[in-house]
Amino acid sequence: MAGFKLYKAILAFLAVVNLMGCGALGTDLPQEVDPTNGVSADYVTNDVETKSEVDGDTSEDDDESDEESESDEEDDGDEGDESVDASESDVVANGDGQPQNAEPSTGTSTGSSAHNPGHVPGGLAGDCDEVCESGQRRFQLILDHIADYTPKSTSLLSFKDVVSGLKGRSDIRVPADIAKELANIQGYSVYYSLARKIARYIGSMLFNGKYNDIPAAGEGKGRMRVTNNGMVAYILEALGMCCRLRAL
Repeated sequence: MAGFKLYKAILAFLAVVNLMGCGALGTDLPQEVDPTNGVSADYVTNDVETKSEVDGDTSEDDDESDEESESDEEDDGDEGDESVDASESDVVANGDGQPQNAEPSTGTSTGSSAHNPGHVPGGLAGDCDEVCESGQRRFQLILDHIADYTPKSTSLLSFKDVVSGLKGRSDIRVPADIAKELANIQGYSVYYSLARKIARYIGSMLFNGKYNDIPAAGEGKGRMRVTNNGMVAYILEALGMCCRLRAL
């Protein structure tokens, strides 16, 4: 009987000692384990708290860096304004309206409107050089020849009175392009393309009323067109008949 009581006392003592040891060390207490990943819940909680603390520190650092970048941008903006002001001051006028760094204007033009001494205008022969004057003298010979010519065709005889008014008319000037061609003729005959130019020019000149003292060849637009064609035919026939141009 006494042995049984001693056995119970020993068991009670061991139970008390076991409970005291577990409470002091805290290593033998069962821990809850996450069934999804097999990690202790206490470990997960501690890890989350640690991460939040780290993130909090990082966000504070980010705020500080944002403030620093804003201050840097403000400084850069001030420097940019200063550079713009400096560039504007470089082009301030010197009192005469020209920038300081601008090259002075020479007042000359190198474009197509500049005067070209070799250019022959498309006006009359009086506007060009000695070559055109030579062509003008030959044109006077042509006018005299046409005025003295009597056409073979009876249909052209009606223009005889008009054409005779061209005799000795030194005031009738030929265009510069025709004068140059006349001056460059080799020989004494007028080639056909040049003869047509001369005939059309004289015909249009007579029918435009530029020389009112020469009798009109017709009236009305229709009559004028027919008459103008007849005048061109008259002049072409005259130029085709031994129009001699002596060398001048």
